[in-house]
Amino acid sequence: MTEERLDKVRKLREMRKFGKKVQIEVQQKREKEKKEMLDQVKKFRKGKIETLEFLEDENSKGKSKKHNEKSGQRWDIF
Repeated sequence: MTEERLDKVRKLREMRKFGKKVQIEVQQKREKEKKEMLDQVKKFRKGKIETLEFLEDENSKGKSKKHNEKSGQRWDIF
C-alpha cells in the first residue's frame, strides 16, 4: 500500500510541475504578444505604419463568425 501511495504522490507532484511549466509558457507567450502589439501601436503613432491590420485578431474573427453562423446570422465587420 505504501508503494502505491508513493507512486500517486509522485505522479501528482510531476503533474503539478508540468502544469506550472505550461502556465508559465502561456504567460510568457501572452506577454510577448502584448509587447509586440504595443510596439506596432508606437510605430503607427509615429507614422511608420499606415494601417491597423495588426489589431485584427484572426482567432477572434473566426470565433465571432462561427458564433453568428450558429445563431442564423452572419455579420462581417470591416
